[in-house]
Amino acid sequence: MRRKLAEKTKSESNATTIDEYVISVMGATGVGKSTEFLAESGPLRQEHAASQPHQPNSNSSSSDKTTIYEIPIVIGHPTASRESQRQVNAFGDYCAKFNFIREDYASRLDLSIDRTTGLSVTIGNGKKLTTVGTTFLPPFRFGDETESHSPLFHVIPKCLHNIILGRSFLKMTNTFSTLANFARRVKERVLHGITHHHFLYLGESMPRFSGLVNGKPQEALADSGAKVLVIDEDFAQKNHMIINHGSRTTLRFADESTAETSGMVHGVQWEFGSGGHGTHTLDFHVLRNAPADVILSDSFLFGNNAFSQYNCYLVDDDEDDDDAFFFAIDVDKRHHCPGTTNSTSASQTKHIELVYRGEKDDEILRLPLNEQAAAQAKEKDRRADWDRNFARHQQAQLPHPSNGSSTATPSTATTWSASQPSPGMCQQKSSRRWFKLKRKSSPSS
Repeated sequence: MRRKLAEKTKSESNATTIDEYVISVMGATGVGKSTEFLAESGPLRQEHAASQPHQPNSNSSSSDKTTIYEIPIVIGHPTASRESQRQVNAFGDYCAKFNFIREDYASRLDLSIDRTTGLSVTIGNGKKLTTVGTTFLPPFRFGDETESHSPLFHVIPKCLHNIILGRSFLKMTNTFSTLANFARRVKERVLHGITHHHFLYLGESMPRFSGLVNGKPQEALADSGAKVLVIDEDFAQKNHMIINHGSRTTLRFADESTAETSGMVHGVQWEFGSGGHGTHTLDFHVLRNAPADVILSDSFLFGNNAFSQYNCYLVDDDEDDDDAFFFAIDVDKRHHCPGTTNSTSASQTKHIELVYRGEKDDEILRLPLNEQAAAQAKEKDRRADWDRNFARHQQAQLPHPSNGSSTATPSTATTWSASQPSPGMCQQKSSRRWFKLKRKSSPSS
């Protein structure tokens, strides 16, 4: 049963819908923002959303919805002036062995980077990636809390998030494992109109829950960064699961390589521990040679308070390991079709713009009341220009009858996307991201 939060602190201004950016918070519709996908252009903005306490929404099955879980932090000493403090939404990845910060973001913060401590990591396709060094953030705190933290961060060239709080830090602060902390610190955002999702996968040596799959003992990866439930194809076949090959999905990796799923299995029964805690009937995407047999997604884990309620079933390897891996996947729900080489690029561009709109909404809400109307009008005009340019770009991609005239080409679309001044669009081309993961070792059984 979902927990109920004691307080609702959001103002009525969040009970609105702005264009295509819709946020669902505590059963209401409102606006907000997430740093899940950040445009890498423009000056650094204050990025703390005026968001609601988290309310799980694990039962929704909307095909165009992406739910994002954020941890707002405030960088700067509590006694410092408000102007010198920076509000940021960090990402809590329980599968990340370390804390990470994106290199350009560290530069924007004028952080000193120790470039003698690079860490070699391997991404999901086997390629090597080397971190550029380590750094320390200025003391930061969770939201309105008073305790400050200043852990070590590994600096990575590119990343989906500006700041990733890793498993050790999340455990030390009991952010996921204590229900009160989770309710106070973790915020849920829902983006509609999104055609693909990212899927993070971390292997066997990382946190996993013991439980039952269709009544048989089985461990499942507890991946707080995974957007979809995944099951290994061989595992599904060995357990006589019926694969629906008509429900295939294209998985997109961080290096833009892709893998097609084999389909889906429906009605899989999962129970935490040895049973007796209730049975969850789940539908899994089937992936050939998946790094783990069973992967539980963020919405399922958070929606069932798994890290707090079922912590006793969590197998958590704590030993330090520098042989870490990054592995990021986009889940493209459109599947692959001939002649759609630019659809993913357009989708990512739109996603970045939607999130940027949420950022602007929150930024405007923090302005004095007498300045908000002018700021809203200016942003409304910018969005109208963006929508016209985006529609023109989409129209250029449509096939035209052969009449002797030249038609739009993919290169034309790419030039358009890269040339737009909108902060939500112009950096799409350079926004490839890496995630902290760990490869699965040889199966022990």
